[in-house]
Amino acid sequence: MDSKHRRWTEWLTSLPTLVWLGLFIVVPTVLVFVIAFRPANPYGGIGGGWTLDNIRSLWTPSYLAIAWRTLWISLLTTVICLVLALPTAYSIARASKRWRNRLLMLVIIPFWTSFLVRVFAWKSLLHPEGLIKKALEALGLVGAESTLLYNPTAVVLVMVYTFRRSLSCPSTRPPKNSISGWSRRPATWGLAPSKPSAWFSSRGSAADS
Repeated sequence: MDSKHRRWTEWLTSLPTLVWLGLFIVVPTVLVFVIAFRPANPYGGIGGGWTLDNIRSLWTPSYLAIAWRTLWISLLTTVICLVLALPTAYSIARASKRWRNRLLMLVIIPFWTSFLVRVFAWKSLLHPEGLIKKALEALGLVGAESTLLYNPTAVVLVMVYTFRRSLSCPSTRPPKNSISGWSRRPATWGLAPSKPSAWFSSRGSAADS
């Protein structure tokens, strides 16, 4: 009975998040998928009937180039976020109780501002007259004619800054709440065949405990 009650409590607790994800992620995704099979009218809207022309057009060189650029930027951003976020989460989780919440707050506080505000703040910093550009010029690392905006490097930089917290914050939870997982981390690293496998195996044991 306790297990059944706990399961219902978990579902009710998760229900608002599931509804939000359904309304703002699942439903729009399904609508976009359906619209992909509809023709466009002369005014740029959705026409009547069904067509596969939109799907066939994806194989044109211009669309393939866009798809490839999106893929490698996404993968690179994910890898950099993992490299930065997981050690950060590990350090926070291993910190003393006095410092753990303070360190976590330092990660969270910058994200209290709007997403657009943070993006435009980076645009100001990377602007030709911005602080970062002027500092790099003073150090002789970039020329006066070079630009830090509107290139893949700037895109990856801002995406890493934006999404790194999404890995750092959840990753602190298992070690914080489980002794079997992260408190035995050094021993696990010594016995496991590799550190990456130790990471995921210990996270699994932490989640199961």
